[in-house]
Amino acid sequence: MLIIIFAVITTFMAVYFLITYKKAGKTIAIEIVYSAAWKNKFEMEKLDVKKAKLINDNNKYHKYKEKALLKKIKAIDKERSQYAENVERYSSGNAFTPLDALVMFGYQFLVNWKVDSNNMVYKKLVSDCEQSGYIELEHTEETMGKKNASIYAYYLLGGLVSFIYVGLMIGFIVIVLSILMGNSFGPAMAVGLGVAVGVSLIGYMPYDTIHQIALDRKKTIDREFPDALSKLTLLILAGLNITKALERTVEGSEGLIYRELQLVIDETNRGATFEAAFIRMKSRCSNEYLDKMIALMTKSYKESSEFLADSLILINKDCWLNKKHGARRMSEEVQNKLYIPTMLMFLGILVVIIVPALSAFNGGF
Repeated sequence: MLIIIFAVITTFMAVYFLITYKKAGKTIAIEIVYSAAWKNKFEMEKLDVKKAKLINDNNKYHKYKEKALLKKIKAIDKERSQYAENVERYSSGNAFTPLDALVMFGYQFLVNWKVDSNNMVYKKLVSDCEQSGYIELEHTEETMGKKNASIYAYYLLGGLVSFIYVGLMIGFIVIVLSILMGNSFGPAMAVGLGVAVGVSLIGYMPYDTIHQIALDRKKTIDREFPDALSKLTLLILAGLNITKALERTVEGSEGLIYRELQLVIDETNRGATFEAAFIRMKSRCSNEYLDKMIALMTKSYKESSEFLADSLILINKDCWLNKKHGARRMSEEVQNKLYIPTMLMFLGILVVIIVPALSAFNGGF
C-alpha cells in the first residue's frame, strides 16, 4: 500500500514538473542565461579580491617566497580564466547546461504562484543581492525592464525551489526502490529523506552564500564607517569642499567602506552625477548612519548648505555611540558563548581534584 501511495505521489510530481517546465518561455531562459553569466562574473570578482589580498598581505608580512607567491597567483589566474570562458559562452548564447534547464522549473513555479516584491522572502533576497557588493546588481541598472538584482534573486530562489522539488521526487523514488528491495519502511524513509535533503542543499548553498556575503559586508561597514565619517567630518571642518574631502578621506586608507567611497569618486569622474553615485552606494551598503550622511551630503551638494559640518558632527556622535553599544553587545554574546565551555572546564578541574582526594580517603580506610 505504501509503495502505491509513494508511486502515485512521484508520478503526480513528475507530471506537474513537466507541465510547469513546458510553460517556461524564452524570456525566462534569457534571464537565466543572464544570471548564469553574472554568477561567473561574481566568482571572477571574488578571485580578483583574493589575489589582491594575497599580494597585499605578502608585501606586508612576507609569508611566501617569490616562487611560491607566483605559483599561488598562477593558480588563481587559471581558475579565473575558466570563469571568464564561462562568461563568454553565456554572453554569446553558447551555453545552457542541464542545471540551467532545471532552474527554469523553479522560475516558472514562482511565476505561477505570483511570487513578487510583495513576498517577504523574495524582497529580502533582492535586498541581499543589492548589498552583496556586485556592481552588476546595482539598484538603478535594468535589464529587459527589470532590475538586475530582481532577476538574480529570482534565479537563486528558482534554483532553490527546483532542487527542493527534484530532491523530494528523487527521495520518493528511493523510498519505493528501497522497499521493493526488501528493506523495512523506517530505513527506506531515512535513506529517501537523506537523498532529498542532500539534493536540496545544492540549491540552498548559492541562496545562503548571497545572504552571508550581504551580512558580512554589513558588519564590516558598521565597523569601518565611524572612522571614515570622522575623517570626512574633520576635513570638511577644515574647509575642504565635499569632493576634495572625499578624495582625501580615501587617500591611503584601506577597507571596504573606503573602496565604496572610491567607487563614488570614480563614477563622478566618469560623468555620473554626485547624487546618482551615492544612491548606487546606498543600495550596496546597509547602514542607517551612512544613509543619513548620503542624504545630507547630496542635499548640501545641490544647495550648498553652510551647516553641513555641524550636521555631520551630530551624525558622527550618534554613529560612535552606536558602535560602542554594538561592541558591548558583542562582548556580552562572546561571554554567553564562553559560559558553557567555562563550566565544562570547571567541572573537569573539580573531577581532577576530587577523584584523587576521594581515592586517597578511601585508601586510608
